[in-house]
This record gives sequence, C-alpha cells and structure tokens, in this order.
Amino acid sequence: MSGIAASILGGYEVQASNVTTLDEVVVNSDKYRNNANDDVAKSTLPGGYTQTEGDFGYTGKKSTMDVPYTQVNLSRKTMETFGENAGKPFAAMLSTVPGVRNTATALHSDYYIRGIKLNGTSLTLNGVPLMFTQFSTPTFMIDHINVLEGPNLGVSGTAPTYESTPAAGVVNMVSKKATEAPITSYKQVFSGKSGFAEYLDVGRRFGKDNSWGIRVNTEVQDGNPTQYDAHIRARGIYVNIDHKSDKSNTNFLIGERLYRVDNGGRWFKFVQSKKYRSGIRFLPSAPDSSNGYGYEGMSKRNRDFEMILNHEQKFNEHVSAFVNGGYNFNHMYRNAAPASSRFWIYNDQGLLGDGNGTAGGYNSETPQHCYYFQGGFKFDYDIGNVKNNTIVSLDRSYVYMDNGRLGKYITYKAGEGTLNTGFSGVPNVPIPEYSYYRRTVNRYKGWSVIDNLSYGKAEFMVGFHRHDASVNTKKQDGSYDKSVNSHATMPTYGFTYKPNDNMSVYYGHSEYFDQGTAVSGMAGNGKPYLNDGDVIAPAKTKMDEIGFKYLKNGTLNTLSFFETKQAQTLDVWSDKSNGWYKWNAGQQKYRGVEWTIQGKIAPKWNVLGGLMYEKATREKGISDANGLSLNGKKIQPSWHATAALEYNPNEQWTILGRVEYTGSSDMYPFMDTDNSVKFRVPSYTTFDLGASYNTKIGGVKTTFTLMIDNLFNKDYWVLYNTNDLHLSDPRTVWLSAKFEF
Repeated sequence: MSGIAASILGGYEVQASNVTTLDEVVVNSDKYRNNANDDVAKSTLPGGYTQTEGDFGYTGKKSTMDVPYTQVNLSRKTMETFGENAGKPFAAMLSTVPGVRNTATALHSDYYIRGIKLNGTSLTLNGVPLMFTQFSTPTFMIDHINVLEGPNLGVSGTAPTYESTPAAGVVNMVSKKATEAPITSYKQVFSGKSGFAEYLDVGRRFGKDNSWGIRVNTEVQDGNPTQYDAHIRARGIYVNIDHKSDKSNTNFLIGERLYRVDNGGRWFKFVQSKKYRSGIRFLPSAPDSSNGYGYEGMSKRNRDFEMILNHEQKFNEHVSAFVNGGYNFNHMYRNAAPASSRFWIYNDQGLLGDGNGTAGGYNSETPQHCYYFQGGFKFDYDIGNVKNNTIVSLDRSYVYMDNGRLGKYITYKAGEGTLNTGFSGVPNVPIPEYSYYRRTVNRYKGWSVIDNLSYGKAEFMVGFHRHDASVNTKKQDGSYDKSVNSHATMPTYGFTYKPNDNMSVYYGHSEYFDQGTAVSGMAGNGKPYLNDGDVIAPAKTKMDEIGFKYLKNGTLNTLSFFETKQAQTLDVWSDKSNGWYKWNAGQQKYRGVEWTIQGKIAPKWNVLGGLMYEKATREKGISDANGLSLNGKKIQPSWHATAALEYNPNEQWTILGRVEYTGSSDMYPFMDTDNSVKFRVPSYTTFDLGASYNTKIGGVKTTFTLMIDNLFNKDYWVLYNTNDLHLSDPRTVWLSAKFEF
C-alpha cells in the first residue's frame, strides 16, 4: 500500500515545519508527492486518499470547488487500499464514493453511479473512451481516478459505448508519469488460498531540465486470491512516456495485459420460462459465499492492448491546441460459461442449471478494434471584467466487432448443482477453433463548444455537443444487414458562486445521448432476440444537480441534490411470438441527495466516505401480459453509505477500518413478463480492518500491510441489473510488502 506507506512517512499530525497550505489544501509528505504525478500531489488532502483538483474533461484541471457537479478525485493510495489486492475488481475502490455502488466480480467490472449501471466500457483512459472492456480493467499503471457524477458528452466529447452507458458520469483513469524524484518500487502480495501477485514500478526523468520522463509498470498474478474456487492469472506491462516544455505537453501510453479467470462465477438469475415459475416463490437466502460455482472448462481469457496519445501545444498566452487519440484491440479468446454467463436458479431450494430452461453452457470469442481521435483549440481572453475560457473540439471514433463464422455461441451441457453445494460439470463438446467476420461497424463524429466565464466570485459554464452515430450490422459475406443513423444536439451548463475561499454553491445541468443499440446476443430464454439485428433508436438522459461545497482545514464536504431521467431499453416478452424483443420501452427516474466527506476530521484521524439516499423508480414503462406495470416501483437500493477511518498513532503505524452499508431493495425476477412477483433483497453491512507498518530494511524503505476484507464473513446478495444477483465474496485476508529503493 504505497499510499499508506506515504502517509506514514509524512505523518498526519500537522506540523508547521512540514505542511504547506495552498488554498486550504494540505500537503502531507514529500514521499507521497514524489510517488504521484507532481501536479496532482500538490492538491492532496490529509490522508492521501483524494485530491481537490482533477481533470474536468477537455477543459483541463480544475479545483473541485469550481466544478458545478459532484466530483471526487481518488488517489493511488485509494486504489492500493481498496481495489488492487486480493483479486478484487477495480469497482471496489470506486464504492468509496457514496454515489457509486460496487456490483463487480472477478469476471465483470460492473458498478452503478446514482442508480445507473456502468462497467469498464464506460471508462476513459487519459480522456480517451473505449480503452477497456467489461472483463479486464487493470489499475496497476494508474495514478489517480477522477469520478465526475453527471456530465459526460458536454465536457469530454463523443463517448461511443457498448454493453453499458456512461450517462451517469465520467470515470477517467489517469496513467502514472515519471516524477521529478526517481521511482523504483517492488511489491509482493499474498491473498486468499494461494494468490500471489508482483508489481514493479520504475520511473525516471532525463534530458535537458528533466523534460523527458518514462514510467514502466508490470504485473504478474497467479493462483487463487479468494476463499472460493477460482484461479486468476494475469500478465501486464505498460510504458508511459511524457515530454514537457514551455510550449507543449505530450504523453504517450502503450501497454498490454493478458487476464484469465478459471471458474470464479458469482452471477445468478431465476429461470424465466413459465414452466418453472410455480417452483419459484421466494428469494433463497444467500448461500455460503465460500462455495465454488465453477466447473471444468469454465474460463474467460482476454488480451487487451492500448495505445493513447495526448498532446497540448501552446501558441501564445491566449491560444492553444490539443489532440487526444487512442487505439484498443481487445480479444476475449475464450468465453466458456453457463448461458449468458449466469447460473440459473430453478426453484426455491436453489437448484442450479447451466441454461435458462434450455440446453445450457456456451463458448464464444469476441474480438474488437476501437479507434478514437479528438482535436481542438482553447482560447483564453477577457471581455471587460469577464474572463473567458472557450474550447472548440471535433472527434471521430470507430468500433469494429467481429463474430465467429461458426455462430455467435457454441452450446454444450455444462453441469448442474445447488446454491448450497456449488456447481459441477464437465462440458460434453470440444471447443472449436474460430474464424471471424466483421459483424458490427459503428462510426461516430461529433463537435463540442464550451465556454467557461468568470466574473468576480461567480463562474458560468455553457456548452453544446452534437454527434452523429452510424450503427451497422453485416452479414458473413460482408454486405450490410441493418443500419441506422442518428444525431442530436445537447446542452451542458452550470453556475458556481463562491462567497468566500472556503465555500461554493452550484447548479449544473447535463444530458447524454447514446448511439442507438444494435440488437444482438442471447435473450433471457437462451435464444436470440426476435428482433435480432434491428437497431434501436438512441435514448436520452437528462440530469440536474444543485449543491454546496465547503473546504477548510484539510476537510472537504459536498452536499448535493440531484434528479436524473433516463430513457430505458428493455427486454420485452411476447406471448404471441413466444420470445423476447429488445426496444426502448420506458423511462427510469432517479432523485436523491448525496453527501461526501474527504480529509482530516481530527489530529491523527482521516476519513473518506459519505452517504447517498435516492429514490429510483421506473416511469412510463410497459405492462406485462397481465396488464401490470412497474411504474412508480423502486428498482434500486435507496441507501448507500461508506466510511473509511484512518488512525495514525505515530509515523510508523497506520490503522484503517472501513464500513459499507447498502440498503434493501425490491427485485422483480420476471420483470415485464410477470410483474406480480416481487422479492426483497436484504440490506447488508460489511467491515474491513487493516494495518500497515513502515520501516527500513538494509536502508530500503519497506511497508508491510495486513488487511482483512469482509471481516465478519457476511454472506449476502448484491442486486444487479434490477433482476439479477451477484453473490458476495467471503472473508479474505491479504498481506503485502512493498520495497522502495
């Protein structure tokens, strides 16, 4: 835990000799600053978990106090403490933000922002979208993460997506760069039953005035980092090269990761077929989370390769230009699992099968290529006493997805089991070799104009974004099958007023517009959708937020009230056709209040967390075959609270405890086919506890960390996708040793 080690060396007891105050931002230690991007570390709050400055899309770095939305900037310390060890998915670190709920597993990087589902495909990496997938989301080469709840297109440009939508906000991951001080660190981690991991981090600056920098990060994982039957194997290397001068800044990131998970399934759903509904009357209790739900041959294997370039050129004090570009090749070359990656629950006793009432398991491959380019200009100028910062940008992106010529899925009988005994089986067909054809071709082009105006104590932001999307599907012979073109123009605007240096009040409005959805894949009955190949019209999302921020003595509080309305693409059952359709059939509404707190609460005590309450309901929805709708019914948990407390008794020791609460929620297991059936998913509270000790061994700075996740071994269901369930992870102990040379 490099961040914890850093905080230990610097200490959190504020001393006049080692603290610098810059606009109420406390710098804790030179060690933390030397191991983070220098410009970010200067704004680090006490505790080292968050910063008060972060990237606000292509508008550049801004103080959180000037952003008219809720923004939390998570540091490297947060990643290492809550997400990078014990085989945990990256979404575990995001749930330190009260507006973010973690629904991820070792197989899927899913999470919710204010009730709206996202996953790795919704992320941006150094401001470039579609560099990650739902399956593989590494963070070992990441320095910090900006979590911006609300606007997306208005401050970042076109956001092509698949599988999920970033309508709820921007989660931007920023790569590590070489710092002024040389970096050489090596970390080993042991967790769970047999999980081993090694991380190497080397950074140097060179050239005249240290204008060039290179940072290399590597990862090796092997074994079972959990207490249930799973095996994770990962190999990764990323190289970041940057150059800075008086007139320009350039950054280039290149890397590749191979990630493999055998077994590890934690995703469950009730069989949708009417044949079995009479035996499904209630939600079974969450089983022992140490149960294994894998079988011989169950495996997901993925290769992810990225290249990203960012360049900014300053022509004079008033005009500059920027370019952002990226390429991603992602190949899930083995995806063998039960139907739709879920284990299917057949009755109240928890009988499990590999298919949704049909012959079951499947294997597929999904190669894809993504290209992105963005270019624009920034203008700084004054009109009287009004300062203007205007950004004009254009972007282009292309997403190419391939399918196997043998068919989308190779089906086979995987096995069976129960919730209490686990799942076992041996596939009874060989997995064939694939050849591919280009099935989906999506193209996007967009433009954005945004102006930030400052006058006295007030700031105004107003902008417009438009993009045109072309979503196409092809046949095996290369001819186009289905296509649709769509476009829209959306405003983004906000207002911030700071009566003094410690306080700001704000209002923000943002909108999101997706590209339309090409219907593909398997429906809930394990068969293709009846409108497979059709393209659904784009859906819009609108969000309004009003809030208050207060920063003083190293503590930042944000209180916000929000409302989001989102058009909804749903699976709809047809009795007449005896199958599923997918189309825009309703609207979701999310109203709530969120409070976040970051920084110091007392000498030697630091905190990260907060509380969110929201009412998430479906509006304007369709009725099921019985004429019953879900309009006005709750579809997500109302409460999410999280608090990480850190205590530093001296410069060597750090003691950390974390509690997280997620409220109960209703689920409708046969949503939109029989809305009369409703189950209650219970609330749950988890506790984590750990400590780290900083010392020197042979003159080498060394940090030992011991952490226990899910301290009381709580078994619980996680509501996912409104009518799906993920099973919790059991208590897991992990130990790490980090050496900084």
